[in-house]
Amino acid sequence: MTISDVLSKSTNNLKVIVEIVLGQINTQWINIGAGIWMVNFANVYPFVDAALLSGFTAQTFGYIGSVWIDGIQCRQASGISDLSTESSYYFDEANQQVYVVAPDFSDPRLFYLTLGVTFPVSFNEFTPQNSKLAVQGRLLTAPSVSKQRDSLFFGKLTFDSSSVSVSNADGFFDHLMDSYNIYGDLVKVRIGADGIDYANYALLNTWYIRSAKISETEFTLSVGDPREILTREMTFEYTGNALEAIRQLLWNAYETPYTSQFYNTTEWAAAEALAPLVFIDYWDPDNTKTVISIIEEICTSAFGVFDSTSDGKYTFRYLSGVTSTVSIPSCDILSAIELEYSSDEVVTSVKIGWNRDWEDNAYTDYYIDTSQEELAFAKYRVYNQQSFETLLISDPPGDPSVDFATNLLNKFKDVHAKGSVTIPLKYYTLSVGDNISISLDRPNQTMFGTVTAEVLGFSYDLDNGLMELQIRI
Repeated sequence: MTISDVLSKSTNNLKVIVEIVLGQINTQWINIGAGIWMVNFANVYPFVDAALLSGFTAQTFGYIGSVWIDGIQCRQASGISDLSTESSYYFDEANQQVYVVAPDFSDPRLFYLTLGVTFPVSFNEFTPQNSKLAVQGRLLTAPSVSKQRDSLFFGKLTFDSSSVSVSNADGFFDHLMDSYNIYGDLVKVRIGADGIDYANYALLNTWYIRSAKISETEFTLSVGDPREILTREMTFEYTGNALEAIRQLLWNAYETPYTSQFYNTTEWAAAEALAPLVFIDYWDPDNTKTVISIIEEICTSAFGVFDSTSDGKYTFRYLSGVTSTVSIPSCDILSAIELEYSSDEVVTSVKIGWNRDWEDNAYTDYYIDTSQEELAFAKYRVYNQQSFETLLISDPPGDPSVDFATNLLNKFKDVHAKGSVTIPLKYYTLSVGDNISISLDRPNQTMFGTVTAEVLGFSYDLDNGLMELQIRI
């Protein structure tokens, strides 16, 4: 049985697991090879003279969900043989030991290194099938999981946030702040059921930890979107592919490698192949920009959204829509159908700034497209010009702002109905920006018929196995 089988049933016994990953400092390391160090949780090192283990003790770490060195998340290796790069780790769950390679292949004790110890909680205590991880029955309420984007202002990123509350009536978390570094570590939400291996539980979302509150009865975490913490002030200069620029920026600021651990490389590579050329020149140390602000400018220029997937990986989606094979029949629409038609978001003409003069912070070129203006006014009685200041540069032999303007007007020159529908949670794999086929009909009677819609947002009702989908026809 799979999670899809469970979610396809009209009634199911979903199990919600929240994994709280908290950083614990470890200084007990044994060198086992060139640049490779390890710690055994039971303090068993048969290949080491006991006299060299003075001060070493057994440690109850459990499951390790991350490793951080000096605030940088390490790459998770697939095995010991994969530990060939700096700042990487491998967790051997069967033998309860962790292997790390530190920066410059140095002794990890020279750095601030934390192991992300995982505390899984649910509403009831149980051990998932084929897992050594005992789940504590401390979860008080199902966390709110949602994501959405503004339907017009695509360059400005929006971030989902939530909170997780677990029981602390027995004082289990009273001294947590003395032992763990919680800030910036991870919280993950999974769903499954009896009869499903824990490895096959569906991962719905990954947050970073903002803050914690401990009381006599509760331990509460405030959590946010992984993109939200990209706040480092940077100078940054780059000429070239817009998505390559984002990758380089994340490497410069956070040493984030372009690997499948940190990126959805399949989606990213497809988007990068279509990305326009940009020129970025934040060179002045007295006039820096945050990483996320620079990324927002790149998103505006590329006509897309920098997003994070359910497992916390970076991806990029164009607003022309990501083709989806998902079709939602009318029998899966569990709410009354209601669509709103508004001219507020109609764009009748656009003014695109490109070839920015960075010294004067001004634009040498503007492209104004009024080709749809009269027709739009005739239909909707409005004039609405939107201006976009971009990082676009000339890509011989054409003007890149022409394509930009055409794409934008094609999407926003007409009124498009918007609405929300409640559907089963079996559609949890849908992402913001997907294009879907959806049948919007009354019971046994045609209403709007089968239409193509863009997913603007979603939220999960984990108590009832449902989700609300915000759509734009």
